This record gives sequence, structure tokens and C-alpha cells, in this order.
Amino acid sequence: MWIGKILLLLIITCLSACAAPQVKAQEEKPLPSKDAYYSFLLGYGAEKDGKWEDAVEHYREALGHDPSSVYLKTEISFVLLRLGKVSEALSSAAWRTLQQSEEAGPGHSDVS
Repeated sequence: MWIGKILLLLIITCLSACAAPQVKAQEEKPLPSKDAYYSFLLGYGAEKDGKWEDAVEHYREALGHDPSSVYLKTEISFVLLRLGKVSEALSSAAWRTLQQSEEAGPGHSDVS
């Protein structure tokens, strides 16, 4: 009799282990515009070619189309640092955004 109970317990355990975990649906963010992507690609190409000034200009244009992009703000800061414009890079919105993310704690950054 106890073998039947153990067998039943084993079956229930196996079946519950196979159940799919419940996943919360995340709120979908709208995709950036085509203009934002285009400007980003121009900036990325300029950055790869070492044309830092052009890269900053294109990244800022992309940021105008997608103002919530933490990634673009960070890229602008990095390119400004490469240009030696340290004070401008430090005063940029990217550094403020990164500081806000750090203050909020882990898991609270809005990196796009």
C-alpha cells in the first residue's frame, strides 16, 4: 500500500516539475522611428571611420528622434570623451541618466 502512495507522490512531483513557469508579460515599448535608426547608422559609420565630430552630430540627430534612448546618450558621451571634451561629456544627459540608474539600484535602469 505504501508503494502505491510513494508511486503517486513521485508521479505528482514529476508532473509538477514539468509545468511551465508563469512569466509576466512585459509592457512593449514602441520601436524608435526609421529616422532614428538611419541617424544612428550614420553616426555608427562615422565613429568606425574615426570621424568623431560627424558621429556626435548624427547621434544627437538620432537622439532627437528617440529622446528616451539611454544607449544614444551613452554613445554621445563616449565619443565626446574620445574628442577630449571631458567637461561636455560629463555634463551630458548620459552621465545624469547613469547616475539616476545607479541611485535607483540594480534592475531599475531603462537601457534601450
